[in-house]
Amino acid sequence: MFAELNNLLDTSDKCPPTGSKILITECGTDGTFLLHHIVSLYLKGGHNVCLVGLAQTFNHYANISKKFGLNLQNFKDGSKLVFVEGLKSFGGELVQMIGKDDMSVGNPGGGNVHPVQTLFSNSKSYSFAKDFYALIAKSLTSLSSWKSQPTVLIVDDLSLLVDIGARPMDIISATHYLHKLMSPTEDSLGTVVNFLHIDKEQDEDVDLLHKYLQHHSDLQLQVTGLPTGYSREVHGQLHMKWLDLAQTDPSRVKNKTVQFKVTEKNVTFFAIGMSSAVL
Repeated sequence: MFAELNNLLDTSDKCPPTGSKILITECGTDGTFLLHHIVSLYLKGGHNVCLVGLAQTFNHYANISKKFGLNLQNFKDGSKLVFVEGLKSFGGELVQMIGKDDMSVGNPGGGNVHPVQTLFSNSKSYSFAKDFYALIAKSLTSLSSWKSQPTVLIVDDLSLLVDIGARPMDIISATHYLHKLMSPTEDSLGTVVNFLHIDKEQDEDVDLLHKYLQHHSDLQLQVTGLPTGYSREVHGQLHMKWLDLAQTDPSRVKNKTVQFKVTEKNVTFFAIGMSSAVL
């Protein structure tokens, strides 16, 4: 989708990331263009995509992809793309919990508990990590030969699970086992991309989840606003950090930061302070 971004990340539709754990974070500006790029990268190369939509509906992703000549419905029909309506899939459980008379379950101090908190905190009535994993694992089976072809699992956006009351450790357990599912061996072709929205005043639960994902991701893509504030010509900064989790090749550890501007059908990147608007 964005040729400049492929060059920065040293990828192409013929050679997408495989066996990787990628963390995308956004703070102060929109970083979802990275998600759309990764979806396009895999599908245009004939590879598989499992997109777990916690933040948006399928139509949202489909409408954006159409601008770049990509028909997501065709890929769904061809078993190359599966879309998982994450929050919608758990909606039935939430409705059942709201209908219960005793809403004090899972509250050590007694009294009433918000139904969403009960949904995630009471292990007897609901095991979030187990069911979230099972939902995605089942969805992957609808993809064409996903275990023998480059396949990416994208989860957008994990911070929403924290917002509605999921415990960080439940989310961490789910992400851990999903990576094991996608990449059981060093030669596996599966990649996991986790998207996380971070507020400037970050709460403890999101901070815990963020630190875990940072520690267990071999590529971190951090999209932030400009330190100097809003600009019409420069929309933000992209910080890329490659890590060697196996600690076998120190040369793989590197950092790079660029600035970018998003237009309707493209994203342009340039070195810090080198935008044509300021030269």
